[in-house]
Amino acid sequence: MGRLINREVCKSELRQFLINAEDKYLICIEACSGASYWSRFAQSYGHTVKVVSGKMTRALSLHRNKDDFADAYSLYQLLFMPGLTSCQIRTEEELAMSALISEKEALLKNLNEQTNKTRSFLLETGEYDDVVRGGPSAVYAIDRYLNNLQSDYSEQRYSIRCFKVLKETIVFLSKRIDEINELICEYALHNEKAKLLMTIPGIGAETAVPIAIGAKDISRFDSARQFQAFFGFHTCHSGSGGKVVMGKMASNGDR
Repeated sequence: MGRLINREVCKSELRQFLINAEDKYLICIEACSGASYWSRFAQSYGHTVKVVSGKMTRALSLHRNKDDFADAYSLYQLLFMPGLTSCQIRTEEELAMSALISEKEALLKNLNEQTNKTRSFLLETGEYDDVVRGGPSAVYAIDRYLNNLQSDYSEQRYSIRCFKVLKETIVFLSKRIDEINELICEYALHNEKAKLLMTIPGIGAETAVPIAIGAKDISRFDSARQFQAFFGFHTCHSGSGGKVVMGKMASNGDR
C-alpha cells in the first residue's frame, strides 16, 4: 500500500487481472477511445471505475514530457481529488448512435459542399432560373438543365458528365442521411429518456437522441447553466471586485 509500481501490461493480462482479482479495486481511466469498453468490463467484475477528462491529467502532470508513467501518476492523484467529476460511461448501443450522429454531420457537410458546387456551376452555364438551396432543388436544377439541352451539345459533353456526377453524389449522400435519420427515429422510440424529451414542444428525435446520449445522467448538473455549458450553449463571464459581467458565447463544450 502506498507504493507506486511502474509496470506495463498487455490487454490479455489486464483482462485476467480484473477477472481473477480477489479484491475489488478503484480504477481511474483517462477518457479516450476504448475507455467505455474497459470501464464496462471492469464494472462487470465488481470494480469501481472513474473516467476523467484528458485535460485534467495534463493539468496535473508534473513532467514536462508526456509519457505513460506521468499520465498514470496524474490519474492516481485525480482519484483522491475532492469534487472530481467523472465522465459518462456509455453502452455500446449509445456509442453506436453517437457515431451515427457524427457520420450524419459529416455527410451533411459534404452535401452542402456538393450543393454549393452545383449552384456555382449552374451560374457559370447561364442557368439563373432555379434557386438551389438544398439537395432536392439541386437535383431538380440539374435535370432541368439536362432536359433543356439542344440536340447539338458536343461542346457541352463535359458539362453533362460533370452534372451527372454531381447529381449521383447528391442522391447518394441524401439517401445515406435519410437512412441515418430512420435509425435515429427508431432508437428514439425505444429509449425512455428520448421519448420523454420528445413530449416537449419543438423537440423531435434528432434533438432528443443526442441529449439523451450526451447527458443521460442529468443529476450530475447542479443548475441549468451547467447543463447548457455541457453542450456549449453558454456565455463567457469576467468578474472582479464582486462584479460579474456576461460576455459573448463561449466556444468550449460539446461541439
